[in-house]
Amino acid sequence: PIIYYISREVPEKWRPYMKQAVENWQPAFEAAGFRNAIIARDAPSEEENPDWDPADTRHSVIRWITQPIANAIGPHTHDPRTGETLSAHILIWAKTPALVESWYFTQASAVDETARKLPLSDEQIGKLLSYVVSHEVGHTLGLRHNHRASQVFTIDQLRNPEFTDRYGTSPSIMSYGRMNYIAQPGDGVTNLIPGLGPYDLFAIDWGYRPIPDAETPDDEVITLDKRAGRQIDNPFLAFGGEDYSSLVDPGVLTENLGSDRIEATGLGIRNMERVMGYLVNATTGRIGSDYSKLKDMYGFILDQRGLWLSSVVKLVGGVEETRTLAGRGGAQFHRVPAEKQRAAVQFLMENLRTPEAFLDAEVLDLISPINPSGSVLSRQKQLLDELLVGGRYIQLANSELFNPGNAYSVVELLSDIQAGLFEELEMESPRIDPMRRHLQRHYLSILSNQLAVFETAIDPDQMAIMTMQPDMDPGIVEFFLTEGQNTDIRAAARFNLDKLREKLEAAIPQVESLTTRIHIQDLLAGL
Repeated sequence: PIIYYISREVPEKWRPYMKQAVENWQPAFEAAGFRNAIIARDAPSEEENPDWDPADTRHSVIRWITQPIANAIGPHTHDPRTGETLSAHILIWAKTPALVESWYFTQASAVDETARKLPLSDEQIGKLLSYVVSHEVGHTLGLRHNHRASQVFTIDQLRNPEFTDRYGTSPSIMSYGRMNYIAQPGDGVTNLIPGLGPYDLFAIDWGYRPIPDAETPDDEVITLDKRAGRQIDNPFLAFGGEDYSSLVDPGVLTENLGSDRIEATGLGIRNMERVMGYLVNATTGRIGSDYSKLKDMYGFILDQRGLWLSSVVKLVGGVEETRTLAGRGGAQFHRVPAEKQRAAVQFLMENLRTPEAFLDAEVLDLISPINPSGSVLSRQKQLLDELLVGGRYIQLANSELFNPGNAYSVVELLSDIQAGLFEELEMESPRIDPMRRHLQRHYLSILSNQLAVFETAIDPDQMAIMTMQPDMDPGIVEFFLTEGQNTDIRAAARFNLDKLREKLEAAIPQVESLTTRIHIQDLLAGL
């Protein structure tokens, strides 16, 4: 059997969960033809074996690192000739329990009422640690991250108790989907923590099941290719890793679940708004305690909201990969339809309105006396920055080139963003709040900077350095380095800014608020 030792320094209360994390992989090996193939044992005590050393490369060991870091990794030593793992040393840092607690509280407590008070129980934390360790065990067994897996299940499936009881949150524990934040109160979903899924069993079967008729590695190729071919007809076996295509593929994501980016994000934010309603009580239970936990969890909530919204941004200019490989299918890359891109921008504009639920004075007045809304504003600006980047303009230009009948152009993108950011101008008596005023100024600043460099060539030194790297063709380099050069951004910006000037001038006579009026006048002065 493959044996993992639980090192002596691992806290006693977590040891059973570490063992379970290892042995969670037994069904995968049983499906590949091996019974009791992977087991966990306590490391021998000093009395039993004074010479036993967890750093000995003859042992695979789960270690506990007493440093204030929230992370876990699964490094391993393997034979480069065969791929065989010779030893694994999974490292769990001491702040990882706090990390998994944050995940579960912010993503699952809207559904799991037992998680609405912090700290979570040792049993809850133990189950979450088991998930993390199982993921790292997967790496030591040879599995890569599969960040497409967490986008495979539909919204209906993730809200279905029978489905989630059988399949969990994702087809693979090697994704970063985290907890089931799609499920809503009343759905009846109770299985909210990731576990091994169909892809994990498939990958272990592909990598470990013997091929007795093969006499050489080359003889195995045909059988292995047939096994891999199962991925074409079974969406639960889909794979998406961390290569260049993942940069623009909206189906390859971390910290996100569900096959519909817009609906999934909307449901997640709805649950997060529920969490905001009991955030103070959940984090300040003990009399005399400070508000550091409240501040940490609030920041975690804002970060998670930002990650979900960023996943919707990825639809704009997005290209989806289909890994059929030669002889099994047609095009490997498919551009996101224009209508879906428009819907994504519309959704993002709705969420770039000032998010009142995340600016609750009951929360913020306990956190800081100085600019408590700044953390929300910075994330709103970041979302706008992600939409208005040169690489995205290039993707849109390529879509026009290759699929002109179903393309979303740069000028349309700016038009839709501008209409959403300045929707207050359509009001009978426009009134623009402070956060929106800042976003509107930020929009003009972004375009001003991009217009200023439009005639400037991409840095040739940076271009030369990047093209020296493997697989870095000039198109990929330009994607990384452009600020809008070689696209229609100048024409699109001028067209839309002219329209904006007309709207601002027409709105001034209707404005009653002095602050709003001088803001509009300031915008006009800068155009």
